[in-house]
Amino acid sequence: MYRCIMMVGLRKVMNDAIKGILILFAITFLWGTSFPVIKIVVNDHSPFIYTGFRALFGSTMLVPILIFDIAKNGLDKNSIKAGILTGIMYSLGIFFQGWGTQYTSASNSAFLTSTSVIIVLVIETLLKKKFSKEVALAGLGAVIGVYLLTDTSGDLTTGDLLVLVSALFWSLQILFISYLKFDNYNQFVSVMLLFPLVFLLSLLRKDYSASLALSSVIWLAYLGIVVGVLSSYGQVVGQRKVSASISAIIYQMEPLFAYALSYLFLGESYSLKKGLGAIIIFMSCLYASYYKVKKESQV
Repeated sequence: MYRCIMMVGLRKVMNDAIKGILILFAITFLWGTSFPVIKIVVNDHSPFIYTGFRALFGSTMLVPILIFDIAKNGLDKNSIKAGILTGIMYSLGIFFQGWGTQYTSASNSAFLTSTSVIIVLVIETLLKKKFSKEVALAGLGAVIGVYLLTDTSGDLTTGDLLVLVSALFWSLQILFISYLKFDNYNQFVSVMLLFPLVFLLSLLRKDYSASLALSSVIWLAYLGIVVGVLSSYGQVVGQRKVSASISAIIYQMEPLFAYALSYLFLGESYSLKKGLGAIIIFMSCLYASYYKVKKESQV
């Protein structure tokens, strides 16, 4: 009897883990699809329009969630405040990523964005003043990878620089989520994802006229609802079923998915030099994620 109960429990744990892994792979794939889609959108629209309308479409799901949660649980001021502060970082991350992707490839944008994992590790190390060879190795690998990923002269393009700026804001968003205090996840996430709506203020310019083609509407709705809202909640569900170390490894597949999709649908490809740079960035980020999770598990 006891053995039977143990087998049932083990089977449930394994089934939950498999479900979690599948969910996280799906979420990471969706994140990967965003880069070629962003490239398509920002080729026709300014980063202000891209950022604002992406949030606007996401608001169709977020506003009802926020209103319902406040009506049911009351207003959580700490969660709202944390959502605003994190939303500023999130908004700037989206904006600079979109702006940069106008001037670089979707593949470059994906791999450069992934360096946010290493930036987080470096910032935490600087704040805690606990330096290690692992952090130095990950940082050095990222620098070498970024150098190889640039053009033939080794100079960063405007687009590459802007995407690296976005990676800094993404890393700050990650840190804010980790260290800011909030109890209500729905209110925190809703406010964070709604904050980029401020970029729609650009429409108030007298000399500005905007019109969205049906294809742009579809892509922006996809980015706002599927990649933005559904992925955020799916990430929480998946991570509750899978260990942090496995989650970190799965997330590093994002730029690989982005490259494969950009190759298939945009015809982007890497030279041997850039391909080597992408691989080094990927391995450095994977190493940084593994080291961070291992270090946190020892605390």
